[in-house]
Amino acid sequence: MNKKLVLFGIFLILFIVSILIIHHIVAKEKTFAKIEYRIAFLSDSLFSINTLDSFINTHCEKILNQKIDSVNRLKIQHSIEHFPYLKNVNVIYHGHTLTIKAEQEKAIARVFNNDDESYLIAASGRLMPVNQYCPNRILIANGNINLHYDSTLYVCTDSVFKKKSISAQLFNLYSIWKLADYIYNDDFWRAQICQMFITDNNEIELVPAVGQHVVQFGKLDNKTHSDEIIHNKFQNLKSIYINGLSIRGWNRYQSINLKYGSEIPCQKR
Repeated sequence: MNKKLVLFGIFLILFIVSILIIHHIVAKEKTFAKIEYRIAFLSDSLFSINTLDSFINTHCEKILNQKIDSVNRLKIQHSIEHFPYLKNVNVIYHGHTLTIKAEQEKAIARVFNNDDESYLIAASGRLMPVNQYCPNRILIANGNINLHYDSTLYVCTDSVFKKKSISAQLFNLYSIWKLADYIYNDDFWRAQICQMFITDNNEIELVPAVGQHVVQFGKLDNKTHSDEIIHNKFQNLKSIYINGLSIRGWNRYQSINLKYGSEIPCQKR
């Protein structure tokens, strides 16, 4: 009885090993027949799948009809991470299909620099080029902005303040991202604020969609860039809008000054 069990065990082991060997041999001969895209579009589309497909064909090694074992998925994933409109890229495969999973970046502002060059800022702080799919309704930022598009630049991290020196222009771009991100995530302000202007002395002015006035927001610096201070300024402005302008008229004032905390001087027309 024990001898039969031993023989059966040996047979089972040999069978499993044979299956693994056959599978390995077959797998070596398997090729990719299809590329599948699973992109989570969390906002309006910033690109077409054809655009992404062209990018992959140009920047990645050949995939279709290539043996699966010969394709470096991590290398492909790293290349796709340079596609400016995607984040959280993950490349996997199942059967004969290579699947690319990712999330689209959210564009929160469109910047025009002094050379009239235009680019987008994502919620992640990444800079993105403008193309035909650029959102029609997006916050515009212009004025004293000299920085050009840089695909490697992220402007969202507070670590920029830990550096011994930071250019005023980089800080201006950081300020645009900081306020644009706040505005984008608030339904009221996303509908109300349509433009951000950087003055020659690097202060920020906001232009509303309703009303012929300018909001003097002031300058962000190491002391005034905190989320709490920004939130309080917008709350003060909202109070004026709800309790003042909506009653007395949206064109009553020429400017609203938020630079002095709770004291908010308003210049009449």
